[in-house]
Amino acid sequence: MKPKTKSELMAEWANQPDQLKKEREVKAVRKAMDDARAAIQDGLTRYVKKKTKARSMAKAESDPFSELAGWESVEQIQNAYGYDEITADKRDRLLDLWEARETARNSRKAGDSKYHDLVTEMLETAIRRVGNEYADLLFEHDQQCREAEKQCEQLAAERMRKS
Repeated sequence: MKPKTKSELMAEWANQPDQLKKEREVKAVRKAMDDARAAIQDGLTRYVKKKTKARSMAKAESDPFSELAGWESVEQIQNAYGYDEITADKRDRLLDLWEARETARNSRKAGDSKYHDLVTEMLETAIRRVGNEYADLLFEHDQQCREAEKQCEQLAAERMRKS
């Protein structure tokens, strides 16, 4: 009789009726958890998109940098002051606005502009907690699989030594 390999022993163990039933149950739980997370994430994405759009529309209506329209660079503002086209106060205000606009642009590039409020926090928490009540079942199943794999490995090694 040819000694069985670890993978053959694992296949026999996995094909036992009670193991097949348990595996189907675990797969169903994992799929349901993935589906629930995806549904919540979809809702979160739609909510953030809606809120961001509303915020963008409000921001567009009241552009705090509208005074910078027509100015292309800091140098252009400095030159206008040098030629007495604008006052020192206006130059200072324009330079402050320019700096604020650059800071705002850089923070958006860094990813700081993600919309966040109590609702998004709750949805993100829900995503993290999906399936917590099944954690013991999944952990137990994974533990059984690891133990079975160890036992099959030991059995296969024993049989190889005997033959």
